[in-house]
Amino acid sequence: MLGGSLAAGAGLATLALGSRSASANNSDPKHLVWVWQWNADAEPQVVAPKLRDNGLAVAMKTHDGLEWMSKYDKSKYAVSGPAQVATLAKYFEDAGVPFHAWAVVKNEDKMLEARMAADVLKAGARSLIIDLEPGNSFWVGPGSDALAYGKELKRLAPGSKISLSIDARPWMMNKLPIKEFASFSDEILPQSYWRTFNTQANYEKFAQAGYPVPPEGVTPEFLVTVTNKVLAPLGLPVRHVGQGATTDPNEFRRFMNVAQSGGSDTVSVWRYGVTGKDVFNVLRDLPPRRAAAAPPAAAAVAPAQLTANGTYIVQEGDSLSIIAQKLNVKTDDLIAINGLQDGKVIYIGQELKVPGGAAPVSDNAPRPAEGTQVSFNSNGSGKTYTVAPGDTISGIAAQFNVAASDLVHANGLEYADMLVVGQTLKIP
Repeated sequence: MLGGSLAAGAGLATLALGSRSASANNSDPKHLVWVWQWNADAEPQVVAPKLRDNGLAVAMKTHDGLEWMSKYDKSKYAVSGPAQVATLAKYFEDAGVPFHAWAVVKNEDKMLEARMAADVLKAGARSLIIDLEPGNSFWVGPGSDALAYGKELKRLAPGSKISLSIDARPWMMNKLPIKEFASFSDEILPQSYWRTFNTQANYEKFAQAGYPVPPEGVTPEFLVTVTNKVLAPLGLPVRHVGQGATTDPNEFRRFMNVAQSGGSDTVSVWRYGVTGKDVFNVLRDLPPRRAAAAPPAAAAVAPAQLTANGTYIVQEGDSLSIIAQKLNVKTDDLIAINGLQDGKVIYIGQELKVPGGAAPVSDNAPRPAEGTQVSFNSNGSGKTYTVAPGDTISGIAAQFNVAASDLVHANGLEYADMLVVGQTLKIP
């Protein structure tokens, strides 16, 4: 395997020497083009010049669970281990194409999978995209396994950039330990495949989740807007992955416009082999915007704005718990007064009654969100807090007006993002 890898690498190194003088500035952020298998998309000598000429970066699949891609990809350039990753990384970087990697996690052996991921990063990948999907051929296991995987990966490759790619349709989010994976990730790359999701079955499921599909169907605008709302509580930058197989380049342009307007400074396209020339032109013509900041933590919400009738209009990014916090009321009371049979079913523009004529929160002082479990030590010397779904260190620190670093130190956390639902934290 090593011999084959080196032989392929030698050919790539020769090509890289000829491409170096034409390298573009690869330090700036660039849109990302995914490659699945060299024998299914195109070989590196074809991919690199095209991405370079269009100002794009590459994300190449390196492994699937415990298997390097050479098991599936019969190209002589397929990844057989870290040495070939290093060869490919050098080739693309020398050609002016930023090199990123992606892999499917399965939990076949979480520690070994974490080690393989760290080896890819150490071999030269600027980031690793974790493709997290449900099913027997994908991730199977609890959130505790996800946290163990993340802890080992962070230990072996500290400071590395980790991206999380998921199917963010609301009903799919409940099938995986998304929050645990998000706790050690730097960004989310949701798979926003509007054509694939444009089916009657999806219309019904979107409606059941509180997002009725418009008459036009699952458009790029609808899907990106819903996805941003679903992912907002995780508090991470969102950079959408679009459907390169569209036959309408204007459709992809609309996708990019709504994604970038919603804070996705760069986008990705799945995948090289099915993406047409016109879509590549759109990616070239709409360069990345200024990097987006992470969304605010769910606990740090602005005061609610009420109508003249004393009702509240649902805004983008709202959930019932967030609205309850804005209005300084209990979530259960909000559900009851509005006759909501399913607490998750609200939609943008919906008008909600306010329980008991409660006044919205009007000051900027952080406070624990409704439903938070806060207790005092028996000697009265301090507080403890029980971690709830969606919590982050920065969000908890803001609730109690303490420094995040002090919260980490007081609880002996190994790194700030590692939290477990139900965990008890000391409040310094």
